[in-house]
Amino acid sequence: MVNSNDIQRYILSLVEELKTPGVKLPGARQIADTLKCSLLYVQGVLRTLTQCGVLESLPRSGTYIREGWEQRILMNNLVIYFEGQPHFPALKSLFEKEFPEFYCSEHFKNGNIELKVTHSVLASRDDYADLSGVFDQCFPDKSIFYQEQLKNFYHNGKLIGIPVVFSPAVICCNKEIFENAGVDLPEPDWDFDRFYDTVCRLRKALPAECGIINLKAIHNWWFYCITAAGGEILDHSAQDSVAFDSPAAIRGLCALRKLKEALISDEGKFLTDKQCFSAKKLAMFMGFRQSVVHFKEFPTHLVNLPVMDGKRTNIMGGDLLVFRKECTDTLLMKRVIKFMLSPKLQMLFGKTYGGIPLLKKAAQECLDNDLDRIYLDALPIMRSDYYFYGVEPTQFLRQGMLRLLSFPEEKIPDAAREFAAAYRTYLEIYFFNKK
Repeated sequence: MVNSNDIQRYILSLVEELKTPGVKLPGARQIADTLKCSLLYVQGVLRTLTQCGVLESLPRSGTYIREGWEQRILMNNLVIYFEGQPHFPALKSLFEKEFPEFYCSEHFKNGNIELKVTHSVLASRDDYADLSGVFDQCFPDKSIFYQEQLKNFYHNGKLIGIPVVFSPAVICCNKEIFENAGVDLPEPDWDFDRFYDTVCRLRKALPAECGIINLKAIHNWWFYCITAAGGEILDHSAQDSVAFDSPAAIRGLCALRKLKEALISDEGKFLTDKQCFSAKKLAMFMGFRQSVVHFKEFPTHLVNLPVMDGKRTNIMGGDLLVFRKECTDTLLMKRVIKFMLSPKLQMLFGKTYGGIPLLKKAAQECLDNDLDRIYLDALPIMRSDYYFYGVEPTQFLRQGMLRLLSFPEEKIPDAAREFAAAYRTYLEIYFFNKK
């Protein structure tokens, strides 16, 4: 028998299929005939979605998709951060079967419950509920999980998110492109000088329509370069937390600017993401197991992130389970947390999505000790202590870093010191207003 949950799912699936604001939906009677259900039920669901801001009803005209529909937060909505993920159909089916009142979406930007990437959650951590208490009740024995990866998401005693899946970063090389360019594949433990030399040689040998390496997620690169050089972006243990103007941090920024200069002809021309690498238009891809494990259509070669100043470090990419503060149903939280960390779901994440499940037993069954050794070896040096204070400070920092990295390399030291001074002033004002 069709109920209101089924009707809402059908209408939301139509919205996600049509997408374009202003497009008219089928009438309530037509939907009722299609689903063989009550017209009153359909009208009630349309009214609810109109009140939520997803739809717009015009008298004597009909119901239309509203502008900005994808930004609305539905009370019973699980949102997945990226579209087109291989695990999504199975996750959607299992989740909606377990929680029939929920709609699982990859098109909405925000939901009552979300699976979002690490840096996005940390930048907006004030929006999310503290999960420490309910997580303790669900799993008093945390030894069954990778605890170090979990600890990274406790802030001031609050657990802002649970990494249902995670991975260190690697660089994946397309063997065919390297061979065509006449460039040797790198050794697993290369340094930044060798990395830079490889980039330059590839850029010189390859045609302009082929990219060298993805710099799109530039926040990952500056976090990596600064920490690999022995510096920090923000040092939360210090009275003055702004640290990206230290000599070590400036060395890392200069190295990244030098790399950007070698790739300047690539900027704006390539998608610089996993689709571009899959299309053999990118020689190297810096990413996480969630993406790299799916590059099976051609031979690849995995190497660690290059060492800088003799220091090995890595960055964490994870999908965090979070609940918005508006969600106050602790019983629901417990049910969802137990479900997402159950062996069945953890195996789904590990085998279909590709990341490392938080549940150790599931990870042991999903990972190959030989093929995945590069990820396992990087776990002890993997960092996720990103530099974010909140949405506005994060945006200020990101925009400032982009401007900083637009300067010539020789101007980076002075520019970094000037920006750091401006950011200190900004944070003083930000925290003063918060009080």
